[in-house]
Amino acid sequence: VVAPHTQPRIFPQTILEFLKKRTRKLDAVVISGGEPTLQDKLFHFAKEIKALQYKIKLDTNGSNPKVVEQLYSEGLIDCIGIDWKAPRHKYRKMTGEHVPENIAEIVYKTISFAVDKNLHMDIRTTVHKELLSEEDLKTMKNELQDIGVKEWTLQQFHHADLIDDSLKDKETYSDHELAKFAKQLGNNTKVRGINVSVSK
Repeated sequence: VVAPHTQPRIFPQTILEFLKKRTRKLDAVVISGGEPTLQDKLFHFAKEIKALQYKIKLDTNGSNPKVVEQLYSEGLIDCIGIDWKAPRHKYRKMTGEHVPENIAEIVYKTISFAVDKNLHMDIRTTVHKELLSEEDLKTMKNELQDIGVKEWTLQQFHHADLIDDSLKDKETYSDHELAKFAKQLGNNTKVRGINVSVSK
C-alpha cells in the first residue's frame, strides 16, 4: 500500500494458469485488494475464473454498490465480504476526508443490496479502543440489524504493518474484552483473531 512499486507484479494469466491446475483441489477464489471494485478489468477477470467453475467471494469496502450489483446480476459473485468500519455518524471521520461525505450511506446501500439478494455475507469490523467505543459497537450492531444483517464479526486489531503509525503504541481492547463485547451484543455476533473462546 505504502510502496507498491517495491512489490512484484503478478499478471492475471499467471493466476488463471494456477487455478486451471487446481480445479479439482480448490472450490473457490477470493478477490480482494486494495479495493477490487476500482479495477476496470474486474469483470473480465471474474468471468475467466467463473469459466473454470470456481465460486467467487468479493472482499470490498462497499464503496461501489453499482459494481457489486452488476457483478451479482451477471452471476459473477457467490459471496461478499464487507467492512463496516464505524457507526454511520462517525464513518467519514474514520475513513478520511478523501471519501464522499455520504460514504456511510453508500456502504449501507451495498450491504442492503446483499441482504435483499440473500447473498452470503461476511460483514466484519476491525476494533481498536482508540477508534471505537463499546457504545459505538452497540450502535453499529443496531444499524446492521435494521437492514437485516444476521451475522456480524468483530476482528481483533493487530499491531503489524500499520499505515497509520499513530496507533502503533496505543492500547487496544484485550482478547477477553472483545470476547465479552461479542457475547453482550449477542444475536450472532462473532469474533476472530483472538486467543480466547466466546462462551455462550
